[in-house]
Amino acid sequence: MSPSLFILTISLYLLSVVSGLVAAFFVRQIPLKFIKSLIGVHFLLLIFWLVTRNEMDSISEPGKSNYLFLGFFCTGIFNAGMLLRLKFPFILKMYYLVYLLSLVVFVISPSRVLGFIASGNYSASTGSRFHISDNYYFVEQQAISGSLTNVTGMKSYKLVREMRMFYKTLSRDVLLPANTDSISLLDTNFTELVQVRAYFPVQDKRDSIDLKIEVGNHRDDSNEIKQIRK
Repeated sequence: MSPSLFILTISLYLLSVVSGLVAAFFVRQIPLKFIKSLIGVHFLLLIFWLVTRNEMDSISEPGKSNYLFLGFFCTGIFNAGMLLRLKFPFILKMYYLVYLLSLVVFVISPSRVLGFIASGNYSASTGSRFHISDNYYFVEQQAISGSLTNVTGMKSYKLVREMRMFYKTLSRDVLLPANTDSISLLDTNFTELVQVRAYFPVQDKRDSIDLKIEVGNHRDDSNEIKQIRK
């Protein structure tokens, strides 16, 4: 995520949570007309986001749609603090309750929540992933290392082994076609070499490439074990 978008996202998210909590205590003193206006602004931002949404906008290169969805989500949190204490239709209250439940997810995985509210895409902070075998996966890297930059039509993945709430990176910078839709395992012992076949569509047909991945091909020697962000 771009630094400016990250700072704006976490600032607005925390501000909406705190202001929503304060508003919930003083909701009886807030004019009902003003509350209805905030509800209208909330859904108006959703309409603007749907109309102007651009698939090229991303958390690394944000555009108008990123900021519209961020505003839409944060107004939802703020409104939720007030509506749950007022006599509004049950369905509307349940709708806004979803925004408050994001706090539970935020405690478990802040990056997943921030990535979603800054883009409207649930997988924006993690990228795509392919199951290989057992607890082994290809996970899309958020940035391609310098030696693999600007490879047209390819995406960079890392081979990881998941261990409950943590994962260990076994290899990095594995290039797969950007439109890969499935992976099959050919041969492996997951200690030295992994052989896979990647399938992808080409002009209404399916093609494939075979890859041999050397386990231990890291960009550094830290062999770090990290927590899985869910």
